[in-house]
Amino acid sequence: MRSPLLFILHNGLCYVAACKKDNLASAYKTIQLAKKAANMKYKEYDCGHFNIYLSPFFEEVIEDYINFCNSIFE
Repeated sequence: MRSPLLFILHNGLCYVAACKKDNLASAYKTIQLAKKAANMKYKEYDCGHFNIYLSPFFEEVIEDYINFCNSIFE
């Protein structure tokens, strides 16, 4: 299954970022699975496949990742 996501995994905790406007791989299944999974935090970003790596989305994504990492290492 192809999924448009970035994830961080640490001690069974997972963070998933899904791009809702991805035109290369649908985010629908990724979002469905993330909602059902235990110990999973996910966020949907209103952008395309590669936009997550560019401004203005990149700054938000990195801040979310840092906040997630800080929360699991506290």
